[in-house]
Amino acid sequence: MAADIQTQIGGTAGGNSIGICHSMGGVAGRQLDIQNNGFFSGIVTFGSPLKGARVVNNINNSVASQYISNAINKLLQGLFGGTWGYFNTNFDLIGNQNIDVFAGNTIINSVRDDLDLTPATSNDLAEDSGYNQGFYGNSTGTPKLMLWGNENSPIHVRLAAGARGANEEQWVNKWNDARQFYGGARDFCEYMKWIHFYYWPLWNWRANNWATGYNYLWDQSENEWANLIGGGFTFQQTVTDYLFVGINLEDYDNCIVAANGDPYQTQICQDTYFQWVTYQVTMFGRDQTDGLVPRRSQVAENTAWSSNAEIRELAGNNHQEMRTSDGARGELNRAFNGDTQFGNSFSVPFR
Repeated sequence: MAADIQTQIGGTAGGNSIGICHSMGGVAGRQLDIQNNGFFSGIVTFGSPLKGARVVNNINNSVASQYISNAINKLLQGLFGGTWGYFNTNFDLIGNQNIDVFAGNTIINSVRDDLDLTPATSNDLAEDSGYNQGFYGNSTGTPKLMLWGNENSPIHVRLAAGARGANEEQWVNKWNDARQFYGGARDFCEYMKWIHFYYWPLWNWRANNWATGYNYLWDQSENEWANLIGGGFTFQQTVTDYLFVGINLEDYDNCIVAANGDPYQTQICQDTYFQWVTYQVTMFGRDQTDGLVPRRSQVAENTAWSSNAEIRELAGNNHQEMRTSDGARGELNRAFNGDTQFGNSFSVPFR
């Protein structure tokens, strides 16, 4: 890419030519700057993965496919009344893959094609790849304006809207509607377990299935996405919950019928098929990102190349949105007007 850009420009740009780069373009711009001193009089980068993109690592190692599979699994538990796990496991698709695994791999392969992620490109764009590390120690005197996106929550929904050129708030509203649907179904089951007390474990089990989807939509999916792109971190927390531990829910139903309202026998059924279980839950924390690239990579944190840079935040901008946002336009106008720490290095006469 760097060689192609240089060929199209025709050697060295020089003079007061400014390189304006978005995303991977900034990686190529850095290479041009280091290998051809004075190629540009100034470089502006928007959301460039200058230390690589963790999401590419996770596409390469199949973690991204697992993220999608996990999402499908959790969201369908409530819709299928808790039988999704049985259905998904026992009805394999192509290559003996479960349905959710097949869907995850299919979607990620589509993303690979859309982004033209060839093996060589994937290797270079991976976080802290050998390619990127090869530039960390190189500094240049070229003035640099690094603009980094800092998207609002939910970052993955807003990023998806930006990728489709859709209205962010409409997508967020639809996301919230889905979350409320799951929450309403969970609350209904919670209500029913007190109305039909003998079936309390059954309704509690169903409530937990809906709660799985609700919790995923509430914050788990965003936290896991942040972790997927390198903008998050995890820690473990111990929780205790009353869970169905039997193999088949029909056996529990038959046990309740056989108890015929006898409180003692009913309690035996409950104790047999439902137990308090203590287990570990993964909790998440988040760093600042544009929904795809963490701040540390967008500003080439702790690298020599970023030592001669003015770093500016594009608040509320995701990776795609910053290409056309008012905030990005304002920053470019500011640079063209010579209003940076570098004076006239980015100045462009008004025409």
